[in-house]
Amino acid sequence: MKLAVFGAAGGTGRHIVDSALQRGHHVTAVVRRPDAVPDRTRPGLSVTRGDVRDAAGLPAAIAGHDAVISAIGIRRGKPDGLYSRGTAAIVDAMRLSDVSRLLCVSSSGVAPDDPGLPWWYRRLLIPLALRELYQDMAAMEATVRDSGLAWTLVRASYLNDRAGQGALQVLDGRQPPGRWRLTRTDLADFIVDEAENDRWVHRTPTLAQ
Repeated sequence: MKLAVFGAAGGTGRHIVDSALQRGHHVTAVVRRPDAVPDRTRPGLSVTRGDVRDAAGLPAAIAGHDAVISAIGIRRGKPDGLYSRGTAAIVDAMRLSDVSRLLCVSSSGVAPDDPGLPWWYRRLLIPLALRELYQDMAAMEATVRDSGLAWTLVRASYLNDRAGQGALQVLDGRQPPGRWRLTRTDLADFIVDEAENDRWVHRTPTLAQ
């Protein structure tokens, strides 16, 4: 498969690129700064400059691919519409490029009333620190659902960089009760597997371990 990965230089995006390359897929890493992508000479990897805040160049970056994976995100600070407006730009570019398969990384915190989330996360962390982030992600999810594309919204639990553990718990649109952690390696493997098999089209798998 030919996969275009947005956010490929980020923590989750790098794992997605690694997982896809290990399975023999061709990956185009679409990033603002190509020099931020490690080991750019790996077989099967192409790197192209692209910024979701500048939609004009995105159709060319997407054209000819079998699927688009969005792992865009912020490292710190406010989202400033990155998720909602950035994903809208990706969706528009996919329509122009006649690419229909979209896999988009989201978060279980988008549903703050989900009883599967830890109480302290629902009642303390989201209202005090993460409300704006999840509001922007919720707008992103709405854009994806209304896109007319073959979409999958992959909601991740609290992410860490430990070695992959497997044994994922997955529910559609609900946090697996009593589970709230997830390794980036396992998230990436799930996303690439979904790109290959299309088991969760028009659904919102929520992952935890």
